[in-house]
Amino acid sequence: MNRFRIIATLASLLVVVSGAIVGCEPESQPPPVERDTGQPDAGEPEDVEDEDVDVDVDPPAPPQMEVSPDSITFEGIEIDDTETAQVTVDNTGEADLTVEDVELSIENSQDHQLVLGEDSAELPVEVPSDQLVDFYVEYTPIQAGSTTGEVVIESDAEDEPVQSIRIETVSAYAELEAPDRITFDALDPGDSQTIEQLKIANRGMQTLQVDDIYVDPDSSDPDAFSIEVIDATGTVDFPASRDRHAFWYLNVTFEPDDDELKTAEIVIESNDPAHEEYIIEVSGNHAEPCLSTSGNLDFGEMSDGEEITDTVTLLNCSLVADLEVTDIEIADDGDGVFELVDEVDDPVELEPTQTYDFEVRATMVTDQDVKGLLTMSSNDPEASEVELELRARPD
Repeated sequence: MNRFRIIATLASLLVVVSGAIVGCEPESQPPPVERDTGQPDAGEPEDVEDEDVDVDVDPPAPPQMEVSPDSITFEGIEIDDTETAQVTVDNTGEADLTVEDVELSIENSQDHQLVLGEDSAELPVEVPSDQLVDFYVEYTPIQAGSTTGEVVIESDAEDEPVQSIRIETVSAYAELEAPDRITFDALDPGDSQTIEQLKIANRGMQTLQVDDIYVDPDSSDPDAFSIEVIDATGTVDFPASRDRHAFWYLNVTFEPDDDELKTAEIVIESNDPAHEEYIIEVSGNHAEPCLSTSGNLDFGEMSDGEEITDTVTLLNCSLVADLEVTDIEIADDGDGVFELVDEVDDPVELEPTQTYDFEVRATMVTDQDVKGLLTMSSNDPEASEVELELRARPD
């Protein structure tokens, strides 16, 4: 019995001692420290705010500008009436396009007004990708007559940031077109020279009525010049009329009675409100350098893509002085319709009575009537700056 009590006592002591050992921790032992492995803790999100991250993303393509229409024709607008044409700018790139400015210009601005309409987008304007913006061009004729102009659009487009639209106007009234100066060679007394097939045409919308064409008897030397007007049927008697783009041919003959300078005026009386009396100055026997040209070029009706070449002839119509012609160029190519066929000499030097030819080509690339301008300079004191009109129209 005593032996069982001793064993029980010893067991109790063992339990007490074991519990004391388990519950005891050394006071000087440091807390555990996580080993730095150089890798982020899988349980904690990595802080990347201060680190550079390379992202392979292509930037948007730069803005591109597409403008329409290619050209504008204001046709048959009466004096003080206003016609509006819409111009659209489309961003065909991916980045935003900024249209910075729209500039308008027109020849003979004292007689023709071109302004940007109030409903046009306010400038500068940003155009997102695949979006478009509209501008409105308003034309008002102040006087009768036709003219040309241009719309120039400036942007930050990568290709062709500046683009232009050609403007043509056609008079609502009859509009007479004819040479304004005819110059003959220097001739010996009794000799004669005839310049043939100078066109008198109607470029307006209404029928041109010509009451008379004559050499003004009150001009300096009317007896030295004579005229004949013809058409396909023969000599034309006036009054007579022509519809738009129809014309007569004017033949002028110079026959001096001495070797002195001769001048006169040919008068055309018509219903053209801008030129009720159209004056053609004629002269011959020049002692100074004298430039005579073959005149304006009318390529007539042309089919789409058709090319036509015509010749310009320059003549030194002086018998004694050398002529120098410089800066021959297409000043207005009619929005890509007109061009010089070959490079032209600069300067063109012509001895007395000598001629020089060069060619101009028209390529019909539009469905509207088009007009261009050929310019040149010379040492002829009466023709220091010369302009020849170029015309073509779709058939």
